[in-house]
Amino acid sequence: MEFFQPFLFSIVVMLIGRFGRILLFSVFLMIVLSAVTFAQQRTLTGTVIGHPDGLPLLGVSVTVKGTAHKTITNAEGKFSLDIPAGDVSLQFSITGYV
Repeated sequence: MEFFQPFLFSIVVMLIGRFGRILLFSVFLMIVLSAVTFAQQRTLTGTVIGHPDGLPLLGVSVTVKGTAHKTITNAEGKFSLDIPAGDVSLQFSITGYV
């Protein structure tokens, strides 16, 4: 049995080394892919104003059409929205009374 111990130890070290390289590569790949995915987001800011007076509108819902990305304008009519890369369509809606 003493003859096989160094042999078994070298096999275990070889397997751990191979597993360690695979694990390190997997972690590196996950970091790179998450950075690429994150880089595809951008922030859009703007101000919603009324027509014809040009006053800022409070409480306007701003939504990226076809997604769950949405926000509401503040008291100055300003909004900030994270949007995906590429062309997007925005949808504006407000509920009010006269």
